[in-house]
Amino acid sequence: MGRIQGKTSHTWLPPALFLMMASLAGSKRWIHHFPKATADGLFYPAVLGSGVTLGSWMASPKEKGKRICLSFLGLGGVFVITPSIAKLLIGKQDLNHVASMRFVALQGVLFGGVEVVCLTPQQTPPPRGRHREIHESKTLGCLTVEEMNRNPHFIRGFDKMVKGPWIEKKLRDVCAEKAHFVDSVITDNNYELLDLNLLLQEREAHLPKVMLVNNKMHYSVVVYEPSENKIYRFNSLSTETNFLEARVIAAMKEVFVEVEEVVSNKKTPQKEQDGWSCAFFDWYFLEHFLAGSSMEDIDAAPLLQESLARRLATYYEDLRRELVEIPADYQFFYQMSLEDKDVIGLKNLMQVACRKGWEDREDSRQKITAKTQIECILIRLWILQEGDPDTFRKLVQAMENFTDSQRRFLDLALSGMEWQREAATKLLYSTYYEIKGHPISPD
Repeated sequence: MGRIQGKTSHTWLPPALFLMMASLAGSKRWIHHFPKATADGLFYPAVLGSGVTLGSWMASPKEKGKRICLSFLGLGGVFVITPSIAKLLIGKQDLNHVASMRFVALQGVLFGGVEVVCLTPQQTPPPRGRHREIHESKTLGCLTVEEMNRNPHFIRGFDKMVKGPWIEKKLRDVCAEKAHFVDSVITDNNYELLDLNLLLQEREAHLPKVMLVNNKMHYSVVVYEPSENKIYRFNSLSTETNFLEARVIAAMKEVFVEVEEVVSNKKTPQKEQDGWSCAFFDWYFLEHFLAGSSMEDIDAAPLLQESLARRLATYYEDLRRELVEIPADYQFFYQMSLEDKDVIGLKNLMQVACRKGWEDREDSRQKITAKTQIECILIRLWILQEGDPDTFRKLVQAMENFTDSQRRFLDLALSGMEWQREAATKLLYSTYYEIKGHPISPD
């Protein structure tokens, strides 16, 4: 039985069983076991016993021994006072002390059985030995941020990382088979809307629960480790728990009542808030934490520049793939109409799409079609640029016969593309201005 089911059983199962037992005991078949008691009289110890078990849970939800002692002491009090209460309320003694003692004894047996079932340890993996040392290769061999900035094909995406799903996908991959990555990221905008308790209850109970926190465009991670009954928090920029992290930790403590300790990193390896490196620190932390490294080891061996460069290269390559990814509905158009065209042929197709898009701009469907065709043409031009650095210059030089309306629609199409296409759109904008001396749009 999982932790959530166990908590529900502790709270509501004993009262339900007490009331069912009162109904059965008051039947003609069983009432003779409770001398001088009536069916109505047996409901008094059932109701009072239910109140006792609910009250003990509310008084001490986490201290199991204390809760059980309070419940049994309360049931003893029910045995003593119930006959008097029944006589006072009904006006006659529908329940004597002998019947009350037998019924309360059965309540004790049922309550004890529920506790035994719910508290029996489940087959969970042993605590992960957190002693795995961290060894990161010191061989660079990858692009640094500076090198990417000097690269003519540099893809600007770092300042937009927190707006996209890339880091969520990457952390989900890191957690695969070793942890459950909670499928919603808590942010400043959605923290009042998310039901954290419901989200944390999903998936396998024995796996660590990983929740990504985005507090004012800064990422951190909170992990519940069931094999250790601990919560781990990693924040690369601050040792102080922020508001959203506190909400996640509070929800984890409520859902996983066995939590014994909250462990946080003691160092802040990120020197300044740059809008993107926090994501790579979280990636580094989870990779080593789920492999068995302790928080002390992670503090002692922070993310090295060489390791960061390798992770940056991964992000860079992912962005490059996204930039040239053809929209699903236009793959046939791309293969049949664009793959065999040179720069002039692509320019002609772009001009046709701009003309039709402007003429049909009141028809939203045709307008979207024209914009997507231009997007596909831009992708093809970007791929050609890889082999011929003058591809965009040749394109702009061949755009002499574009009308003002066609240029307006081209500018509209470029400005409306997703940021993943930004490298290509900015290259076209800058090349056009460099050669023509004015922006694409005449307005």
